Amino acid sequence: MSWFVFTLVCVLGWGLADLFYKKGSTEEDPRSHLKIAVWVGLVMGVCAFALLPLSESRMGAAELVRSAIRYAPASLSYIVSMVIGYAGLRYLELSIVSP
Repeated sequence: MSWFVFTLVCVLGWGLADLFYKKGSTEEDPRSHLKIAVWVGLVMGVCAFALLPLSESRMGAAELVRSAIRYAPASLSYIVSMVIGYAGLRYLELSIVSP
């Protein structure tokens, strides 16, 4: 039953995030997509460091750094695609970002 609660929280959070992305991307502000990307990065970074002690991977600090370097190109590609997506949100009348 707890999975259902977590699913509802996830769906509501995703919907609210889309609403804030759409409201935060204005045509008048040419850098609004960059502001959104920075805030998303900050929040996700805080979440990652907060959840790191709860991780079941048991990786040491050196192994975490090696993994971060190994996956940096894929992460950078994802971040760039998200910034481009945030830039495009300002031109959509109806947001259909999420499934």
